[in-house]
Amino acid sequence: MTQGALDEIAKKGICSIESIEYFKRMAGELEVEENLQKILEAERVLKAISDRTRLKLLLLLSKGEMCVCQIAAVSEMKQPAISSSLRLMEKAGLLRREQRGKWHFYHIAENDAIPLILRLVQGRV
Repeated sequence: MTQGALDEIAKKGICSIESIEYFKRMAGELEVEENLQKILEAERVLKAISDRTRLKLLLLLSKGEMCVCQIAAVSEMKQPAISSSLRLMEKAGLLRREQRGKWHFYHIAENDAIPLILRLVQGRV
């Protein structure tokens, strides 16, 4: 935004130039690599839980570790859809997978977002 445009906004009493400059600095700080990485991580987590089925899986796994066959037995999903959802949540850092023989077992990961997500879904925010 040009200085003339800022002056015009300030003259109309909409915002002060100082407040606009302050928020421009804040917006610039969001572009710092460390902050960009945090934003990307939040985006991965939010995408991973943006589906009702994945939220149900997360709630189910919050009760204890399960293998894919157990999840398939208690859900209406087919194994390929379950595996796809589990992989997405694992990539987002929400789940951990352990292989035992030919079976894959999933459990909730150590992630600061998990308690918040569970409280949100369970209506305890």
